[in-house]
Amino acid sequence: MIDDKEINKLSLSLFWDVPQDLLNIQRIVKQNPDWMIQRAFEYGAMSDIRQVLGWYGKEKTIRVLCSAESLSKVTVGFASSLFDLNKTDFKCYNYKRSNPTYY
Repeated sequence: MIDDKEINKLSLSLFWDVPQDLLNIQRIVKQNPDWMIQRAFEYGAMSDIRQVLGWYGKEKTIRVLCSAESLSKVTVGFASSLFDLNKTDFKCYNYKRSNPTYY
């Protein structure tokens, strides 16, 4: 069970593109674990990543990250080191978009 007090400790930068009211954030954390895991690893601080790992567990976190269609190279490198995985274990490492974004 995810405690509402723990949700308040998350960085608000994780929710930059959604309404940042407490009820909405609680709903996202409890009903969208895949989105939350990806968001914490892409944009969160280490404290956010630890929080997500505590809530959802190592196995689910690995499964979500490895099946994600889009993660930054930094996130793939970090997650592969953290969980002792090969980069080729990540779907997004092998999957190339037909219309890549250049920035």
